[in-house]
Amino acid sequence: MKSTLLTSFAVLAMLGRAAAQDNMAVLAALQAIDSEIKADHFDLARADLDGDGDDDGFALMNGQSGYRGSGGGTLFVLRNDKGTLTKVSGIKVVNEPVYLRAAKHHGLRDLLVTVSGGGARPGLAALAFDGKYYPASPGEATAKLKDDDQVIFAEPVPPFQQTEKLHGISFTVTSPNSKSGNSVTVTPAGLEKDNAPITTEVNGLITRIEAADINADGSPEIYVYGFDGTGQALLAWSANKKKSLSRITLPDLKDDAKHSRGWRGKDEFAVVEGILARRFPIYPDDKTESKPTGKTRQLQYKLHAGEAGWQFKLDKAVEF
Repeated sequence: MKSTLLTSFAVLAMLGRAAAQDNMAVLAALQAIDSEIKADHFDLARADLDGDGDDDGFALMNGQSGYRGSGGGTLFVLRNDKGTLTKVSGIKVVNEPVYLRAAKHHGLRDLLVTVSGGGARPGLAALAFDGKYYPASPGEATAKLKDDDQVIFAEPVPPFQQTEKLHGISFTVTSPNSKSGNSVTVTPAGLEKDNAPITTEVNGLITRIEAADINADGSPEIYVYGFDGTGQALLAWSANKKKSLSRITLPDLKDDAKHSRGWRGKDEFAVVEGILARRFPIYPDDKTESKPTGKTRQLQYKLHAGEAGWQFKLDKAVEF
């Protein structure tokens, strides 16, 4: 069972309301730099830049803004100081993919950015913090990708469309996979009462789907996975006795003091042998420690019918 779980996890996405709050905080920080910057002018990534346990902000300006030309866009690096984001640097002519390196200079991690267009020789450039700023532009592309480099902005991906079928019900899932303001639409077919499409906003790129029947009631569920470069999560719906779709809710881990201890995101999910499994690396209680302990916690949920809809309920927790 354990080996099956370890090999079955897929890359997923951090989706939900927290993403909208992140966008608002980053937008406020960017508008302090330039009041003309709008919410659709940038792509957002969050990652820990200084190892204090709090995610900092990275805003890569897109073609809707005045900060992108033939050589690339400006990358604004925003440091999180007790919940307030402030500008560290603005780096011009940056392209995707962009990576965060493990190496640090003057307390901040190095950046690895893609150089292309505008007459520059294509490749990767490593940027180090000098104590005040990162370089204003990447310079020559002389760096090489390392195994531990962390992607914060991936290369553009095509729109997503996939159909899965189970127990006579099909689910077609589509997404434009826009890096800003993305959405996903689930269109069922074969339900007895309601086959209307369901559209919801998501933060991240949809990567795959799967249909399953983990409670073996003859009515399938559809699981939608995605990835935003840092966090991982899941959206799911259940066919109610093959009549209509209802959203499946997952308990907020922040409300579970015992099982959220040492959790700093990086969740992975998989449907395996009648359960929904969620695993994540365990970090030290000391938030100044940036490396995980080496242990993993795995939470196993079963699907239950609730008064207001379907719910995942925790069945078992293991560590290894």
